[in-house]
Amino acid sequence: EDRQGNFFKPKDGRNLVRIMPSWRGLEEVFYLQVPTHQNIGPDNKWGTCLQFWNEPCPVDTAIEELAGSNLASDQTLAAKMVAKDRFLVNVGYPNEADGVVKPWSMSESWFLEILSDYGNSDYGDFTDVRRGHDYTFTRTGTGLATKYTNKKFAPKSTKLLIDDYKKKLINLDAFIKHYTRKELRGFLRGDE
Repeated sequence: EDRQGNFFKPKDGRNLVRIMPSWRGLEEVFYLQVPTHQNIGPDNKWGTCLQFWNEPCPVDTAIEELAGSNLASDQTLAAKMVAKDRFLVNVGYPNEADGVVKPWSMSESWFLEILSDYGNSDYGDFTDVRRGHDYTFTRTGTGLATKYTNKKFAPKSTKLLIDDYKKKLINLDAFIKHYTRKELRGFLRGDE
């Protein structure tokens, strides 16, 4: 959350972005899958599940305890905190020489929509620097009423035009905020 300002945030109306190649190298996957807990504690905090780093996670322990309760409210709370996968990609916008590159965090369902076009005969590797495709979508509404529609890749391929794009790519492995067990327990209690 403290890095929220560094993420790409879609604007109202039409958005046009370029999903960038991997920060690890051209032959590597272009995304990072991150298990994320939401609605942690009374302040509804978000945090990466510590299992991402192969560590025990106090939020997972709390979920198990709440799920074992006889109270429907505890079970509902447990269900809201279960880690869901978020997917991070680097996006460039606009695809022009002075374009900006930021990480974009998206839901699993949206990512799978995008991934379904990866390697198909129409788009191939849409992250390709010479023959990739820009991606467009429309955002309307705010809060829980936000909708994303008209999601599609441009029919024509275009060269990646962002100057020094390799230097602008965000190392997504290092970008993920690694909260400690103590910090996550504080989230669960509602500590400031």
